[in-house]
Amino acid sequence: MTRLIDLLFTPSCIGCIQIGQHLCKTCERNLAPITFSKFAGYEAIATAGDYGTWLRDAVIKYKSGQKNIANGLARVLVTTILATEFPLPLTLVPIPTSKAKLAQRGFDNMYEILKLLDLDPNRYQIAPRQLQVRPGLQDQVGLSATERKRNLSGAFKSNSQISGN
Repeated sequence: MTRLIDLLFTPSCIGCIQIGQHLCKTCERNLAPITFSKFAGYEAIATAGDYGTWLRDAVIKYKSGQKNIANGLARVLVTTILATEFPLPLTLVPIPTSKAKLAQRGFDNMYEILKLLDLDPNRYQIAPRQLQVRPGLQDQVGLSATERKRNLSGAFKSNSQISGN
């Protein structure tokens, strides 16, 4: 279905706007995935690169309702995951969308990206509804770093234990 849509509506790269792909090979090669071990109480986390670049612009556009760039962001996520050295199998647990944001956007932004991931299901499991958002969580937009940290303290509750290797 995605290929048919791409034939009808030619995609453009979310990084450089080059016509023909959701994420062109040049922008994909220029991603700089970084993995942090033992970071902020987590065993490990990964990021696609510097959030101050086109990545930030793409995430903001997507979270503002531009669903058409989900394929490009899914490609960024796959590239980042494959660049990590996390032990396999790996369970991907997205941060859930609050009910207010879901109502505002009309779609669950992370779930839409997860549906597009092209990963080996034997090596990468996805737990899309693993976390619940605590009631009263504020929107992070406009908060200082200290306020963000306080706001996110205890923000999520796991529905069940995720088994490791």
